[in-house]
Amino acid sequence: SPTSHAADLGPHMTRHLAIGDIHGCFDALRSLCDFVRVRDDDVIVTLGDYVNSGPNTNAVVDWLLHLSATRTLKSLRGNHDIMMLNARDGADEYRKWIDVGGDATLRSS
Repeated sequence: SPTSHAADLGPHMTRHLAIGDIHGCFDALRSLCDFVRVRDDDVIVTLGDYVNSGPNTNAVVDWLLHLSATRTLKSLRGNHDIMMLNARDGADEYRKWIDVGGDATLRSS
């Protein structure tokens, strides 16, 4: 029916859930997944930007690794993730990454 809510679809329907711009915000990520009631048969597509700005990048990465072992997870790399990887290439790239929240990623434990 037109008034059905996506989270209320029957168990026979596989859902594709897209999540973007997590930015180290583990509590918000978990709240979102709890709200939509992520199911075992869901396909979760994360749209990158796992790192920077938020306080819990480490927890975000650990949880996504857990999801990839227990569900279908398709992970794309975002521009902040690419900047983090490029930070290994020299001082200028490192400073660019720090300027967009890389310092929060480094503080995450």
